[in-house]
Amino acid sequence: MGFQILILEDDKLLADYLSSIVAKYHRPFVCYDLESAKKALKNVNPDLVFTDLNLSKEKSFEGLDMVSACKEMNIPSIVLTSHGEEEVIQQAFERGCSHYLVKDEFEAEVERIIKTTLGEPSENFLKENLHTTSKEFNSQAKSLLERSHNRELPILLTGETGVGKTHLAKLIHDYNQADAPFITKNLSELSDHVVESELFGHKKGAFTGALEDRKGWIEQADGGTLFLDEIGSLSPKVQQKLLKVIEEKTLTPVGSTQSIRVNFRLITATCEDLQEKIENGEFRIDFYFRIKGIDVNIPPLRQRVDDIDQALRSINSIQKRKLFFTPEAIALLKNHSWPGNFRELHSLVKTIQSGNDSLIKEEHLQHLLAPSKGNQEVQDKELLTPKISNDILTHGLPEAIKKIETEAFKKIVALHGMKPNKICDRLKISKSVFYRLQSQLEAIHG
Repeated sequence: MGFQILILEDDKLLADYLSSIVAKYHRPFVCYDLESAKKALKNVNPDLVFTDLNLSKEKSFEGLDMVSACKEMNIPSIVLTSHGEEEVIQQAFERGCSHYLVKDEFEAEVERIIKTTLGEPSENFLKENLHTTSKEFNSQAKSLLERSHNRELPILLTGETGVGKTHLAKLIHDYNQADAPFITKNLSELSDHVVESELFGHKKGAFTGALEDRKGWIEQADGGTLFLDEIGSLSPKVQQKLLKVIEEKTLTPVGSTQSIRVNFRLITATCEDLQEKIENGEFRIDFYFRIKGIDVNIPPLRQRVDDIDQALRSINSIQKRKLFFTPEAIALLKNHSWPGNFRELHSLVKTIQSGNDSLIKEEHLQHLLAPSKGNQEVQDKELLTPKISNDILTHGLPEAIKKIETEAFKKIVALHGMKPNKICDRLKISKSVFYRLQSQLEAIHG
């Protein structure tokens, strides 16, 4: 969670106080002398350093050496002192510090200065790890990360198969507690007996084949995160038992009479309609409301076609043989409906990799992207997706139509480029409508 902040302060009481303030939003690391702080620059790899100036009686303003060391390693530093003399301030800035903060102002100003220097922690983290061009999805993810500091609040990720629910769950975990356990399991196609034993663990002799004590997934995730994918496949019986564990923070392994205290963050995911399963009696409503503390729907790839370029670059970066796609091939990929989303894209690239061609043209893809029955069903129902229905009910029909116009415009631009006559002909629109849609598209992409 937040940034790694190094604090260099020789007064231990004051250092603990400063650390407690920083710890509200970030990860403090305290040093009490210059030598240990310089070692920490290399070992801890801080994002930002707060340094006192007077660190010893033998040498005045010794903290300026820390400022110089930070500058050499390209780490921003903020001088923290009770001195306000102009000549000292000037020396600090000449050495390379980013800000100068009087200690009395620390509590009131620290968060503002950190954000001014480094930006929002969630924004920086997502920029490095999420890799999306969708402003809407990025905004969703940013809000999710900023609310995820509360480990008591479960998170439910919904969306079609292959959209990246596991990846987002891992990002949530890494943002908050990267060093803690992250246990990820898929619940589909497991019987009640197996799931129960795997979730809660079992004692030796609890059932035929239980040859030794075994920790369950929940106990393995103690202190960290348990991510359960395909939560919709969990039976009501096991839902009830898991609900009790979530609420009481204790579990009893199969075949045991002793309960175990556990503390874990729960993230669940599904591609199913849980509301429909509730209506059919297949999913407990009390369990549903307990796991959807934060509910995030991940948009499918066909609504984020510009992410295809980034996805191909990421896939290419880990392949020994690189693939190069012509603009026409990219346009064809962006016009595909991707019922399998990113998983389907990865599978497609693997299939292409098995061939001999490295320059991928339109003709290489046409037979691979031929519409299957499932693919065609997705295309036929495109305008009737739950998302568009929800947009109409939430924002009104004019706003939903505006989104459909923008999506249609983006797809035709991907196919033909920004060619007014061609686009007007294909979409049967006037030049004035073309320029309006072009202006909207430019505004979306900044």
